[in-house]
Amino acid sequence: MTPLDPSCEDISERISERISERISAALSRAEAALRKAPDPELIAADEAIQTVGSPWVAASCLAAASEAETATDLRRGMVDFLRGCRSSDTSGPLESCGWPMSISGDRPDPDTSLFALAALIEAGVDGDGDGDGDGDWSAMAGRWIDDLEQATDQDPEARLDIVQLVRRLWLAALVDRRVDPWKAHISRFLTTRGLHCGLESPHFRSPFLFALDLARWLRNLPKDEQGDLPNKVVWECLWRLEETAGDAHESAAAVSALLTLGPLSNAVDWYRRLEGPVAEILAGQTDTGLWAPGALMVDPSRVYGSIQLTTYQCMAALRRYRLMREEAVPARPNLGWRASQMANPMNRGKKSETYGVWPGDMETILDSATGRVSHALIEPRAFEALRGLCRWLPASLGHSAGFEVRLQEGPRYADFLICLRPTQGARELIAGLRAEVELDPRLLERVEWQRLRGFCRQWSDPSSLLHRHLDDSWLEFDYQSDDQGRCGAGWTEGQLPVPCLYIGLPDHPLPTGDERKTTVALYQNLVQKAFDALEVPLAPGVLERLQDLMSRIPTGGYPFAIGLMMSRTIRAVRYCVKGMEAPEILSYLRDVGWPGEESRLIPWLEFLTELGAERVHLAFDVTDTLSPNLGIEVSFADHRPPEEEPRWCRFMDELVDQGLCAREKADELLSWSGKFHRLEEPKPGVFGASYYDKVLGHVKLVLKPDEPCHAKAYFGVWRVVGRGWWSSPTVSGPQLDLGLPEPRAADQTAAASVNTAPINAAPINTVED
Repeated sequence: MTPLDPSCEDISERISERISERISAALSRAEAALRKAPDPELIAADEAIQTVGSPWVAASCLAAASEAETATDLRRGMVDFLRGCRSSDTSGPLESCGWPMSISGDRPDPDTSLFALAALIEAGVDGDGDGDGDGDWSAMAGRWIDDLEQATDQDPEARLDIVQLVRRLWLAALVDRRVDPWKAHISRFLTTRGLHCGLESPHFRSPFLFALDLARWLRNLPKDEQGDLPNKVVWECLWRLEETAGDAHESAAAVSALLTLGPLSNAVDWYRRLEGPVAEILAGQTDTGLWAPGALMVDPSRVYGSIQLTTYQCMAALRRYRLMREEAVPARPNLGWRASQMANPMNRGKKSETYGVWPGDMETILDSATGRVSHALIEPRAFEALRGLCRWLPASLGHSAGFEVRLQEGPRYADFLICLRPTQGARELIAGLRAEVELDPRLLERVEWQRLRGFCRQWSDPSSLLHRHLDDSWLEFDYQSDDQGRCGAGWTEGQLPVPCLYIGLPDHPLPTGDERKTTVALYQNLVQKAFDALEVPLAPGVLERLQDLMSRIPTGGYPFAIGLMMSRTIRAVRYCVKGMEAPEILSYLRDVGWPGEESRLIPWLEFLTELGAERVHLAFDVTDTLSPNLGIEVSFADHRPPEEEPRWCRFMDELVDQGLCAREKADELLSWSGKFHRLEEPKPGVFGASYYDKVLGHVKLVLKPDEPCHAKAYFGVWRVVGRGWWSSPTVSGPQLDLGLPEPRAADQTAAASVNTAPINAAPINTVED
């Protein structure tokens, strides 16, 4: 094995420095351009495109300008405009006072009034001009809040407009008024429908703009009043920022909301994941210094957008991102994705009717990979076998299609993997607790599916230990291959598919002292409860052996999965452990009495140490003894794709040099990253684009006595979320002459979002990841 190339270095920091320089230049250009802009405009699209002055835009711009700390004269212009547009009638009902959406409107608009009041108060604007503070702004806000309290007294479960409700609560927080019953109301909405819970509101524009409203409200609440408010639900819904591509305003709103909520993972990953959307915002700036508007307002057939609003929001996101970098947000412990999910109580106790339903079977997910996976990895005949498997499995079972492939020259088939996540209702589906979608009853003719159903019923029970602590699980379907010594996955006609089950344990690295005993006992109890629920016959002494293995794990390590090979003749249990450094791995294996060949293991551990692989996991089979076969799973921190992680290339080159991987397969895996979207039909007559990630998970080295070492790769596609759904063909938006120069190459995406946005788009609820 050749030494690690010392020239490999972290490119992320250098990229970030260049982005910071670009942000400073972009903010200067935008501020200069806004000084030449007219009053806040709303671009209307009735019979002809026109621009009209808009208090709604002025209020939105004021809120964003305050966050961006834009020049005082620009903010003052927005305030003066709002003062001049306010209705003089303040004594009548709420509907008769305030601000219209545009100055051509004939009556005040509640949504505009709510937003204007909140923006003025948060900006610290004097309400009556006598210099005594917020003046009658607070008095008007009090009337809106009194009205909300009356609704609470009449019917705490009233179906109020969720978008306006969040803005009323924002007002209440700004003037120190408590409206407690509505916190639980919003928590339920977000838990059941995510950021799409406002779709029925006529004021809903996008989940990202709604998230920004939520973040503004949450940041004004005292910490002791937040209670069970789902900050992390909002954060997790926003974290998949790939779906904002092509719309600068939505990207900026998502970035601003995330910056308001703060990071949930380590600082390196936080910076890296925000760099992409920030770079997209920068690329959308035109030569004039402004950003083109997107179709985002109420009733898209009438109202198109605002250049100023998009520009102010982009400025706010860019400035806040630059400030975050300058202040060097301290890193937080990285306990992994599953730990962040476990920290969120909103992921627990969901009912079956809250999950979205995707029609058909898993072939829909498999089709997303068809044509993208090279025949060098999976040959067409194997894909047809996968297709036969997926027809047995309902599409609502999962949002992922994972593949396990052998890397040496030879057969190009793949095992198939599905992640079962509580947030998607997979466990309830298998448990038979979802009336709207069910397993094929023929599957339950096999005892393995019956056992899996019993396990998922225990997992779904809120009172069970499994429900409280298990994060996710995986189903793996072995490709039928008699020469591999397996009983067959049952993908041929007349046979039923039988899965292997990997039970995902919580991310709780073992501490020291008495806490260690408690944590080890938790793992041992979880495994015991899982086996009891599955009723799988085990070899004598297996459970005791697993408990001993867990108790010997070094501090910082922990078991992350237990696998039951239900489709195979062998009845061993697959034990998977992670969180150990390379020297600890060897010491641990010696301590537990692993009977394998250390002379073959040590060179790989030395190489992986030189390579700097942060994620080296172990997997081996357990009966009453330990198997000498050993799996070493290798990946890198933050799940960086090969295009961003140079060590992937170095690792794959070593596998090729060692004869463990065909060159063609290595090249295909190194190019397996990025995002794509495809047209799908989640409901009859409803079409739209689902967004997918291409993910390279890890590579496993397998050491067996008296056999050459061999390698496997685990990769797949992951549906992020369906977005941009419409129930009729796309209608091109009107061509709008903004007086801007022709876009540069970097501006093509932003320009396309202005000229081709579907005017009659009608989004539907989708399941978020």
